[in-house]
Amino acid sequence: MLKKLEKNIHESPQDTELQDQKNELLVDLNYTIFYPNRFKYISLYPPSENSRAERNISNAQLVNIWNLIKDAMAAGELPPDARTVAVEERDEIKKKINSILKFSGVPATDESQPQVETKSIQDDEFLDL
Repeated sequence: MLKKLEKNIHESPQDTELQDQKNELLVDLNYTIFYPNRFKYISLYPPSENSRAERNISNAQLVNIWNLIKDAMAAGELPPDARTVAVEERDEIKKKINSILKFSGVPATDESQPQVETKSIQDDEFLDL
Protein backbone atom coordinates (compact mmCIF):
# COMPACT_ATOMS: atom_id res chain seq x y z
CA MET A 1 0.00 0.00 0.00
CA LEU A 2 2.86 2.35 0.85
CA LYS A 3 4.71 1.63 -2.40
CA LYS A 4 1.56 2.25 -4.43
CA LEU A 5 1.01 5.53 -2.61
CA GLU A 6 4.63 6.58 -3.26
CA LYS A 7 4.12 5.88 -6.96
CA ASN A 8 1.04 8.10 -6.97
CA ILE A 9 2.96 10.85 -5.15
CA HIS A 10 5.74 10.59 -7.73
CA GLU A 11 3.15 11.11 -10.49
CA SER A 12 1.53 14.10 -8.73
CA PRO A 13 3.98 15.56 -6.17
CA GLN A 14 1.79 18.60 -5.40
CA ASP A 15 -1.00 16.47 -3.92
CA THR A 16 -0.78 17.15 -0.18
CA GLU A 17 -3.54 14.64 0.62
CA LEU A 18 -1.40 11.83 -0.78
CA GLN A 19 1.57 13.05 1.25
CA ASP A 20 -0.57 13.13 4.40
CA GLN A 21 -1.70 9.55 3.71
CA LYS A 22 1.93 8.51 3.26
CA ASN A 23 2.94 10.15 6.54
CA GLU A 24 0.10 8.37 8.33
CA LEU A 25 1.16 5.01 6.87
CA LEU A 26 4.75 5.66 7.96
CA VAL A 27 3.50 6.27 11.51
CA ASP A 28 1.53 3.02 11.22
CA LEU A 29 4.72 1.24 10.15
CA ASN A 30 6.65 2.63 13.12
CA TYR A 31 3.74 1.66 15.37
CA THR A 32 3.98 -1.97 14.26
CA ILE A 33 7.78 -2.09 14.42
CA PHE A 34 8.43 -0.10 17.59
CA TYR A 35 5.36 -1.00 19.64
CA PRO A 36 6.60 -1.26 23.25
CA ASN A 37 6.96 -4.78 24.63
CA ARG A 38 5.56 -3.80 28.02
CA PHE A 39 2.07 -3.46 26.51
CA LYS A 40 -0.20 -6.04 24.98
CA TYR A 41 -0.11 -5.35 21.23
CA ILE A 42 -3.26 -3.78 19.81
CA SER A 43 -3.64 -4.19 16.07
CA LEU A 44 -4.23 -1.08 13.98
CA TYR A 45 -6.27 -3.04 11.45
CA PRO A 46 -7.90 -5.94 13.28
CA PRO A 47 -9.46 -8.66 11.15
CA SER A 48 -13.17 -8.26 10.76
CA GLU A 49 -15.87 -9.65 8.57
CA ASN A 50 -16.75 -6.27 7.09
CA SER A 51 -13.43 -4.74 6.11
CA ARG A 52 -9.77 -5.24 6.97
CA ALA A 53 -9.09 -1.67 5.90
CA GLU A 54 -11.23 -0.27 8.71
CA ARG A 55 -8.95 1.25 11.28
CA ASN A 56 -9.18 0.40 14.96
CA ILE A 57 -9.46 3.84 16.56
CA SER A 58 -11.88 2.92 19.33
CA ASN A 59 -9.13 1.86 21.72
CA ALA A 60 -7.78 4.78 23.77
CA GLN A 61 -4.45 3.08 24.51
CA LEU A 62 -3.86 2.43 20.81
CA VAL A 63 -4.57 6.05 19.91
CA ASN A 64 -2.36 7.31 22.76
CA ILE A 65 0.62 5.14 21.78
CA TRP A 66 0.12 5.95 18.08
CA ASN A 67 0.20 9.68 18.90
CA LEU A 68 3.32 9.24 21.05
CA ILE A 69 5.04 7.48 18.17
CA LYS A 70 3.94 10.22 15.76
CA ASP A 71 5.30 12.87 18.14
CA ALA A 72 8.58 10.97 18.52
CA MET A 73 8.89 10.87 14.73
CA ALA A 74 8.26 14.62 14.52
CA ALA A 75 10.90 15.23 17.21
CA GLY A 76 13.44 13.12 15.31
CA GLU A 77 13.60 10.42 18.00
CA LEU A 78 12.23 7.83 15.56
CA PRO A 79 13.13 7.44 11.89
CA PRO A 80 10.76 9.01 9.37
CA ASP A 81 10.84 5.77 7.36
CA ALA A 82 11.62 2.58 9.28
CA ARG A 83 12.13 0.61 6.07
CA THR A 84 15.62 2.07 5.77
CA VAL A 85 16.73 1.18 9.31
CA ALA A 86 18.97 -1.83 9.98
CA VAL A 87 17.81 -4.47 12.47
CA GLU A 88 20.49 -3.52 15.01
CA GLU A 89 19.38 0.11 14.87
CA ARG A 90 15.75 -0.96 15.27
CA ASP A 91 16.64 -2.79 18.48
CA GLU A 92 18.31 0.34 19.88
CA ILE A 93 15.39 2.51 18.82
CA LYS A 94 12.95 0.06 20.41
CA LYS A 95 14.76 0.51 23.72
CA LYS A 96 14.47 4.26 23.26
CA ILE A 97 10.75 4.23 22.51
CA ASN A 98 10.15 2.12 25.61
CA SER A 99 11.87 4.75 27.72
CA ILE A 100 9.88 7.52 26.03
CA LEU A 101 6.59 5.80 26.81
CA LYS A 102 7.62 4.87 30.35
CA PHE A 103 7.62 8.50 31.42
CA SER A 104 4.69 9.68 29.34
CA GLY A 105 1.94 8.75 31.76
CA VAL A 106 0.81 5.71 29.78
CA PRO A 107 0.27 2.94 32.33
CA ALA A 108 1.28 -0.59 31.46
CA THR A 109 -1.69 -2.88 31.09
CA ASP A 110 -2.17 -5.85 33.35
CA GLU A 111 -3.68 -7.80 30.43
CA SER A 112 -0.24 -8.91 29.31
CA GLN A 113 0.21 -10.88 32.53
CA PRO A 114 -2.21 -13.80 32.82
CA GLN A 115 -4.04 -14.02 36.10
CA VAL A 116 -3.17 -17.23 37.93
CA GLU A 117 -5.43 -18.53 40.64
CA THR A 118 -3.42 -19.54 43.67
CA LYS A 119 -4.50 -22.12 46.23
CA SER A 120 -2.96 -22.93 49.53
CA ILE A 121 -1.62 -26.41 50.25
CA GLN A 122 -4.40 -26.99 52.77
CA ASP A 123 -6.96 -26.61 49.95
CA ASP A 124 -5.20 -29.07 47.66
CA GLU A 125 -7.32 -32.21 47.15
CA PHE A 126 -4.29 -34.25 46.10
CA LEU A 127 -2.91 -34.28 49.61
CA ASP A 128 -6.19 -35.34 51.23
CA LEU A 129 -5.93 -38.67 53.02
